[in-house]
Amino acid sequence: SIELHSFDGAVKHLEQAIAITTDPAEIARLEERAANAATQANRYEIAVQHADAAVAQHRSTGDRLGELRAHAVRADVEMSQHGDRIAIPILRDALEAAADLPPSVEHVRAEAQLARALMIQGSGGEAIEHADRVLASAPVLADADIVLETMITKSAALQMVGRYREADIVGIGAVQVADREGPLTARLRARNNFLSVATMRSAREALEMAGEGYEIAKRLGARTWEDQFGGVLLSTSFEVGELDAWVDEVGPRLAEAPAFYRAWRLIELAGRAAMRGSIEEARSLLADANALLGASSQASESMAGNAGIVEFAAGRYAEAIEVLEPSLRGEQAYWTVRWGVAAAVMLRDPQALRYFADLLPESQVEGPVRTAIEASISAGLMALAQPGLERADIPEDLRGSFVAALSLADATGVLLWRAVIAIALGRLAAGRFPEADAAVEEGAAFLRAAGASALVERLFDGGAGPARQAQAADRAAAPDAVGG
Repeated sequence: SIELHSFDGAVKHLEQAIAITTDPAEIARLEERAANAATQANRYEIAVQHADAAVAQHRSTGDRLGELRAHAVRADVEMSQHGDRIAIPILRDALEAAADLPPSVEHVRAEAQLARALMIQGSGGEAIEHADRVLASAPVLADADIVLETMITKSAALQMVGRYREADIVGIGAVQVADREGPLTARLRARNNFLSVATMRSAREALEMAGEGYEIAKRLGARTWEDQFGGVLLSTSFEVGELDAWVDEVGPRLAEAPAFYRAWRLIELAGRAAMRGSIEEARSLLADANALLGASSQASESMAGNAGIVEFAAGRYAEAIEVLEPSLRGEQAYWTVRWGVAAAVMLRDPQALRYFADLLPESQVEGPVRTAIEASISAGLMALAQPGLERADIPEDLRGSFVAALSLADATGVLLWRAVIAIALGRLAAGRFPEADAAVEEGAAFLRAAGASALVERLFDGGAGPARQAQAADRAAAPDAVGG
């Protein structure tokens, strides 16, 4: 059944085999296989039961290498749900317990999984250290798949530590090798991890790759990966301003998935509700999602980011920045920082803009997306530094900075945010040069066509009136506030 990619069927067959097998060592191996099959089918609770049973069986027979291998399987089950906070201690403890044994493929496999868990957590530097140790280990030569899986992990970790070009090269190479000779999981993992690089360059590129991964997973019956790519498709279609895309296709499936993916669906629906002006509905959806969050660092960051978007859509720009704060330096920063910058522009707060400019080197934002954010910050600061100038007196570098910011945002394909920042910057420079007025009209037309007319009205009502001027003044006077 596994070879035919019927993972649910494989679990049933393996459970039948376990029931009639008497050899403890063979039972342990069958439990491992059942855990792996259940993981692919996204049957989390069943996978946990079989992985735990494999650990117990190996322990009962005194097979310490088998126990180490089973712990790696157990950690893999958690990582299928992005559960890095559970997987990391499992792997650290298992490796420590087996440290007195001679080097083996089981050691290398467990450390490769630890590198992956650290990458999922966002600890790129430590993930690279473990990945390099795996690749330099002699036992790894006995298992080519471990080399491939470790390089897939390393590609995403490299991006996290600012080595964007290396990540790009390693990541696309991993996709090609996985397609040529890797197992199913490697083909799908390689695409999923390369998305961390692709999203720094082009949301359209990421959307295309996610769609490709989704179709492969769906065709081959890999339900976990189908749900993973389904979530990515919802997130990325939101970025490009296609609010209805994929909701009917993947939404019902995610609604029946384990808790992590159910929460992901609710978070995505919240963002869409907020764009359409249903703020209380959005907050309720986020509350429901928060109740489902487990041991995932990524999910916690995403929750903070989307809660910030909801506050932004409500016109509460200072609050949006505060809510976004926990997500501004991690793996989600490539999109959360953008919304923070838009909030700072709406507040007409140069201190907040400088805060984001200083934060960028600390964040995991690289490539063209970072360049677009930097250009938007620069345009906002220049406009705020030269208020009240007549059209004839506008310096060319201000106009050039404004045009460059929108052009760079357009090139990255993040068209929803591009429309928002066009309105925010355009209203800041309204009447001062024709490109500013045109940008406001274009941004508003895009958002209305996307179904976000309520957001347009909120942005048009979001000038720096007395209340927002007071908010900005309060932050400027508070050294411990944002930008202090």
